[in-house]
Amino acid sequence: MKLYGVLFSPYAQRCLMVARAKGCELALVSPPPDGNWRSPEYRAINPLARVPCLDDDGFVLPESGPIADYLDRVLPGPSLWPADPRAHARAAFAARMVDMEIGPGVTMILGHALFGFGGDDAPARGVKRVAKGLAAIAHFRDGAASWVQGDRFGHADAALLPMLAICDYFSLDAAIAADPGLATYWGRARSTEQGTRLIAETHAALTAFLALASRDRIGQ
Repeated sequence: MKLYGVLFSPYAQRCLMVARAKGCELALVSPPPDGNWRSPEYRAINPLARVPCLDDDGFVLPESGPIADYLDRVLPGPSLWPADPRAHARAAFAARMVDMEIGPGVTMILGHALFGFGGDDAPARGVKRVAKGLAAIAHFRDGAASWVQGDRFGHADAALLPMLAICDYFSLDAAIAADPGLATYWGRARSTEQGTRLIAETHAALTAFLALASRDRIGQ
């Protein structure tokens, strides 16, 4: 089993966090031939030309949400979804807000930082979308819970935390700090083994990629 992706991708990190929570160190491999997810070679694997994409012994599955669900089902251990229907629904809602609001906002921020996409106002527009999604999650979650939904790491955390790690890298923490419950959640989560590893991997990969992008821009 292997996952095509890059460590600074919050969507790849979502899948890695789910696998690790289930006790599996999922192999992360660069899109062929040289890490370019838009290459013809990678498009032959995933025509969407996006990462991540899972290959489980020839079973190929794109998109982080379906991959995370698949990993949860095929890897041993308790499900990362809450058993209670209402708690499950709230966790699914939080993951949905990541996909619909926070993720697109982070993509604007990353696209501008890495490739200059979106114009000068792209980071501000991205932060606005992130704040909208975070506010919705904060409104519906139990502020006293250790994780997004309840007292156990789950799918909503695997979806949200990699996005917060990107915001943290670019010092865009105001939207997190706006809600005391979310601020406490982030402070607690980032100090866990999962959070520490996530932040270290994301920050190191972003720093390396930004340095490479900078050299390319000045023709070196």
